[in-house]
Formats: sequence, structure tokens, C-alpha cells
Amino acid sequence: MEDFIENRVQAWDKKAWNNKDKNEHYSEINRIILFLEEKLFYSYEPTKWEYPEFRDRLEEWLKNIAVDKDQKTLFTSLPNIFFIGEKEFIDLYRLAYNGPIAKWMVEETGLLLNNPEAYSLLRKAIENTWFLPVTDSLRINMFFHLNNIPGSQDWRPDLRSLVKFGNPEKVKKEFLKNKIKRIVLLEDFVGSGVQSLDTVKKFVKTLPEISILFVPLVICPTGLEEAKEIATKNKNLTIYPILELKPEDFVPELKHENRSKDLFNLSVLAHRYYLKTTNGVPMGKKPYHPLGFQQTGGLVIMCTNTPANTLPLFHWISDSWKPLFPRHTRV
Repeated sequence: MEDFIENRVQAWDKKAWNNKDKNEHYSEINRIILFLEEKLFYSYEPTKWEYPEFRDRLEEWLKNIAVDKDQKTLFTSLPNIFFIGEKEFIDLYRLAYNGPIAKWMVEETGLLLNNPEAYSLLRKAIENTWFLPVTDSLRINMFFHLNNIPGSQDWRPDLRSLVKFGNPEKVKKEFLKNKIKRIVLLEDFVGSGVQSLDTVKKFVKTLPEISILFVPLVICPTGLEEAKEIATKNKNLTIYPILELKPEDFVPELKHENRSKDLFNLSVLAHRYYLKTTNGVPMGKKPYHPLGFQQTGGLVIMCTNTPANTLPLFHWISDSWKPLFPRHTRV
């Protein structure tokens, strides 16, 4: 049985060799993709049952496009993906707790680290701290288990649901009744910040007398700028991201030709095939734009799902487009 991808790779390498183009090594890129598949891509949860194996999805994804040059652009874009696997999330959860959260707790309590009882005092302070996920995307139980956080608060609702359905005065009363002295809010990914930051902003105003720390595990430049602005306007809020993505990590709009050649070519492709990707749905409706929600241009894929800020080329499902990492949408 012929292997479509291997045949493509060999043909591309042969053409590059004939053209004496020493900068194109498709066999090497293929080896990188195979490595990423084995170590990361296999863990993508939305494809565990319904969708075929990664290599089969890759073949169908490339076949969305008939133009050989554009197939190559899709193929060579894969090493640029920032994939966050389960092991990476474990590391981010631990880093968040042992890094910024611990530092903030020490500062909030005025604890002296040379105090022989520092550890027990810090654990006691944690019992008076409520840890909440901003959305149900972050797995708060995993966060508690991995960090061995002492159980002291029975309720762990996601903040987005709490703000939407809860009565602000009742929420405030419950927090004060349980003698909560501080709150830690956690989110796995913040893109533009439209969803999570709006929730944080509303919640912070409900409890102005309680110190609140917001820890996004991964945050995009637009979201970071918005988060800093919210913290400036709310003195009880501190923002401490774990991983800040840089502008150069994103696919640029077509006018920004000074970015990476590979990323610029991918931007051209995203615009060229947008209507094919969406099966004719114009910009403005989901998936909003060739560069994703809020024109972010993201290349982030999480093992749990693909953010809407990532290029629809990778995740959008339609009658005319088979995705590589199909996104599981809320609605």
C-alpha cells in the first residue's frame, strides 16, 4: 500500500535536489513531525474516539488542497505548532504553585522564610486561600492533586459559571463566612482575554477587600496587555502568568512581511483558503477570521482542545475541510 505522505516527501526532496535548493529538507521535517506525533500529537483528546489516527488525519488535511506548493506550506508549518501535552500541563501546574503562588502567599502573609515554622505557617495560610478555575477548561482537581494542596474548601466552581449564575451578594457573603483571606484564580490559556478576563474583572469588583491572584498558565500578548490594564484599575488584583508567548510566535497579518517567512506564507495560505476552510461562510461568523478569533494568529494546540485563537486551517470542521486538530466547541 502506497504511503501518500512518504511519496509527497520524496517528491518534494527530489524537486528541491534538482533545483539545488539546499534550504529545503522535507525528509528532516517529516522526521520531526513523526517525533512530535509520538511524543505529543497522539495525546490530543478530541480525537481519541471519533477521528482517525494522526497520520491519517495529516493525509486528509494535506489533501484539502490540490496545489503542491500550498501542500508543502501546510506540511512545513507543523514544527511551528506550540503543542501543550499532558506532561507539559503537569509541569505548568507545579510551576504555578511552587513559583508565583508561593511567592505571592509569602508576600501576602509577611512570612519570614528563616522562621523555623515557615512551612507549617504557609500550609495554614493555604487553608484560608480559595483556589478557583476561571473556566472549566482548567482542571482544578488535577491542580490540587499534583500539588498536594490541603483540602479546606469543599466548593470549587469555575468562576465563569459562578459570575453568570450566582448572586454577587450571596457570593460575597459565602466567601466572607468561610473566612477566606485570599483567592487564587487559575486559567490554562488566555488568548485575547475576551472570555476569561471579562469574568475576572467582574469577580474582582465583587470582593474588593480580598486579595486576588490571577495565574494564567499560558497567555498571548493581547491578553497580557488587557490583564495588566485590569490589574492597574483593581488594586486587590495581581497578575502573574507562567508562560508569556511573544508576538513573533504568531502568524502575522499580510501587511507584516517582516515576520518569519514560514509564518508569513502560512498567513497567505490562511487567507487564500479561508472560504474553503469554512465551506463558504464569510468572515465575521465563526471561525471569525483566517487568523482565528480576534485575528490572533495563534499556533497553540493543547492536548485538551484547540483555542479559537488558533488558525482555523488547523481546527475548523466543515463539509469542504478536514481538520488536523478538530476543535471541540462549546456551542
